[in-house]
Amino acid sequence: MSIIDKHGATGMILAVRFEEDKQLFAIKRSGGVQYLKPTSEAFSSLPKYDLVNLANRELLGHSNHAVVMGLWVVLQREARSGKFEMFRPQVPKRVKDKHAVHPVTKKHLKKFVYKPVRCETKIPLSKLSQDIIGDMWYWYVDPKKRRGCDHG
Repeated sequence: MSIIDKHGATGMILAVRFEEDKQLFAIKRSGGVQYLKPTSEAFSSLPKYDLVNLANRELLGHSNHAVVMGLWVVLQREARSGKFEMFRPQVPKRVKDKHAVHPVTKKHLKKFVYKPVRCETKIPLSKLSQDIIGDMWYWYVDPKKRRGCDHG
């Protein structure tokens, strides 16, 4: 049996952060970053093993946001108890694999397929400071360090 996640970011969860300026959760995975809205519907689109893994991580950058902290406390409580009432993790669909055949029984093997995670596809960019042009006159490229430096 194999597990297929067609549209989600791949890899294990490394860190979780609440981006205050974007009002989104950023889930850093070994294969990319997923952004989720702070709603139970968005978190319910994750599989159960991801919800448990999320609850075991430290939440970074929350700055005591009331809604975010409430959501995070409920997620941790439900993951500890194993009873997901507010967060309903998605259950994979078991389908027949057309290409894999068991060598002895000659029957098709089964695989589990997950639906796509409801993550944000359009992420707003962070504001950058616009007053850097005046400082660029003093920049140069250091050949030893191979990076930009300033004279200051």
